[in-house]
This record gives sequence, C-alpha cells and structure tokens, in this order.
Amino acid sequence: MFDVLASLEKDSDEYNELSRRIICGQALQQEEIDKIKGIQAKQMPKIWYDYKINKILEEDKKEIIKQKEFDLKLVVNKKPYFFIYNYKNVQSKYNVFMKNVENNCIIRFGLSLKELKNKPNKNEEEINFLKSVKYRSPVFENPSAMNKICWYIEDVFEDIKLRTNKDEKGFDKKIYMTNSKKYESKREDIKKIFKEYKDTQLQYMIEKGKSADKEDKKNKREEFVNNFRIKAIDIYSNSDDLCNAMVYTLYDIKANRQFVWDMCGEQMITNLLNNNYKKYRYPVKCKYGDIEWHGLRFKMEECEC
Repeated sequence: MFDVLASLEKDSDEYNELSRRIICGQALQQEEIDKIKGIQAKQMPKIWYDYKINKILEEDKKEIIKQKEFDLKLVVNKKPYFFIYNYKNVQSKYNVFMKNVENNCIIRFGLSLKELKNKPNKNEEEINFLKSVKYRSPVFENPSAMNKICWYIEDVFEDIKLRTNKDEKGFDKKIYMTNSKKYESKREDIKKIFKEYKDTQLQYMIEKGKSADKEDKKNKREEFVNNFRIKAIDIYSNSDDLCNAMVYTLYDIKANRQFVWDMCGEQMITNLLNNNYKKYRYPVKCKYGDIEWHGLRFKMEECEC
C-alpha cells in the first residue's frame, strides 16, 4: 500500500483513501496477531487487493462504475519491486517478464524499453505499450522509498556484481582438498546420497516449520544433517577422502554447497589451512579507513593463522 501511495498525488482523494486503508490495515493486522487470544479478526475487504472484484460489468450503473474506477487505482495485488530480492520465485518471474518485454519493445519500436520510456514525443501505440507493461508486471515499480533505495544500490553495485560473477568462474575448489586421489572411485555413491538428501529435504522443511521453538528447530536440523553424515561415513570412513569426494563431486554447483559444508566443513577448513591459505584479510574499525558502513569507517588488515 505504501508503494502504491507513492504513485498518487498528495492530498488527492485517492491518496487520502489509501492512507486511510493503510491505518485500517495495521489494525486488521494486529487483530490477526491477537487471534491467538480468542478474538474474531475482521477480514480485509477484497476490493482492496482483488482486481476481479472491481471489474466493471455492462450492467453496472454509473455510480458503481465510478466507484470501481476509483478502487481500481488503489488495488494492491502485487509486491513492490524490491521484494524480488526477498523471494527468488518473484525475481525469476520478473526477469522472464522483462526479457520478453525488452524483446517485444525492440521488435515493435526499434528501441530498448529504457529508450522508449525516455522518448519525448510518444505516439498512442507506444503509450499503450508502456501502460500494458506496467499493468502486466509481476511487481509494482512505483517511486516508494524502499524501491528508490533498491534502485540506487543496484546502480552503485552493478559493476561489482558483474566482477564477482566473473571471479566465481575461476574459483579453484581444490583449495579445500588434499592430494589423495581415492575420491574418484565412488562419485556415484556421493551423488546417490545427495539425491536422497534433496528428496527428503522438503519433508524436513515442512516438519521444521511446524515448530515455533528456535531450539527445537536447531535440534531438528542437527538431527537431519547427522543422519546424512552417518551415511556419508559409510561411503568413506576417512575424513580426508570423504571431504575430497564431496568437494570434487558436488562443489561446482552453488545449490549443492550447503550440503558439502554440512558433511565435511571442518575438514575443508583444515585442508584450506594446510594448503598454505593461512593469511586472511578482514575489516577493522578505523577513524580514517577507506570503507564506510553504517556511519562507521573501516580498513582492511591481514592476519596470518
């Protein structure tokens, strides 16, 4: 609602109504939280978030049409843009949508979407295209405070992000391994145990989600991981060989790495240090440091293990 509010003219009827809905929404949210105490919480009106309820019908009278047109401007049925960094599925959906829009824009108008938006004198077709993009987008892209901060951060870190992705390709996973070559014979056994881990992970997440106690969740995760450690040790009883096999077989894919660290993280650190990676750099607070974060300054220092 705050995101949509940022697109409205201040003190307009729409702005004032949405401001009222925000206050009401906070009250409704509090009631939802207090349901545990036994109160009956009121539901948020569907006209606030459902386009279908506000759809204008042929039989609607003028006053009904006018009200629906007003409510349609305030419908909040999508997440703000910055939420693409909170939910991978939203980001994936947004990226696919924008790729299709960009291709369509170039084919139809010979311009990128950014160029079309900045074009001074747009014709009716171009205006309707941009309206359609805004309407069909999986997220709101209104100039709310959080979206502005998000766009600023994207601009600042764009080159750094690209450089990080490039560096990732050149990462040498062998810094976590020893010189033993015994790991190559049981790759299929490692893949099999990892597949079992992935297959049972969903059920584990469901069971963990049923508990509200942090300590209980921690214990459930430890139990889940330990069950697979036992199975991994059955494949390689030697910790060096197990670590080598895990890293060699699974570490190239990011999604697999948590499993590898869970199975043999301590041995990976030991191998890292034994492979002469005994120096590391970390930030320390310094009044005149060249790194600024949260209003403080830091500088990088190097330490040897």
